[in-house]
Amino acid sequence: RITRNKLILILFLISGFILSCGTKGGDKSKNNLKTDTAKEENIATQIESNDTSYENWISYTYEDIIILYPPEHVFVDNLEDMAQGFIKFRKQVCDYFKIQIPKDTINIYYYTGYGQMEKFTGIDYPSVDSNIIHFSMPFNLGASMTEYVLYNWHPKEPKFNFIKQGIMTLFDFSGQDYHEMTLNFIDEKKLLSLEELAVDTTINMFHEKYQSAEAASFVAFVLEIYHLETLEKLYLSEDPFPEAVNKIFKADVDVLQNRWLEFTEKAYYRQLNN
Repeated sequence: RITRNKLILILFLISGFILSCGTKGGDKSKNNLKTDTAKEENIATQIESNDTSYENWISYTYEDIIILYPPEHVFVDNLEDMAQGFIKFRKQVCDYFKIQIPKDTINIYYYTGYGQMEKFTGIDYPSVDSNIIHFSMPFNLGASMTEYVLYNWHPKEPKFNFIKQGIMTLFDFSGQDYHEMTLNFIDEKKLLSLEELAVDTTINMFHEKYQSAEAASFVAFVLEIYHLETLEKLYLSEDPFPEAVNKIFKADVDVLQNRWLEFTEKAYYRQLNN
């Protein structure tokens, strides 16, 4: 199933937009993943005009993008590429989710690494709050851009975290085949069921490509077979997962999972033959 040459070509083509960055620390099992939503929700309060920790930072402006970075940052030669890449893919995702491109100026705080980012924000992975994006290498800017679009699509966090993480992963523009990864999990007897994904609060696509890869495959299935309106209903649902699935898909969770995995195999071989 491995399509190594195709993946390498895709990664090379988008490397100029630094959207093929890896993830910190590689894959992690779901038991090792931790998130702190309280810290993430309070990030905005730490970015105030009188915050002297940002006093000496340098700003770079490109259209409606402002990138702020510390003087000691060494990866600043590609700021124009970063801004152009963000603008390009923001439009693609906004078009897909049928929303207008937000008119507010976007402030990207570009840290030297996840250590500095954690020092300033309290979390060691990128995050979005309104028109503020916190980002550092080696994370994937495409995922941060998608999270920004999702915030403008529906600001409230979804009940089922795996749906949001799946969307961010699917639209990370990394070139990875998440259907192939899901099929590999089946072969390795590591596949998590939909019910397990639905209650897993530890999924974080910036730190793993296990649960989030499955989630991306499932989101792709919903978008192609049931379309955006159905995904939106699931994204906004406050019902328990089995009840939400029954209402939205008119099926039990096990039936929906079988449909998803059948689709995943067909989609993988379809891509392989193209």
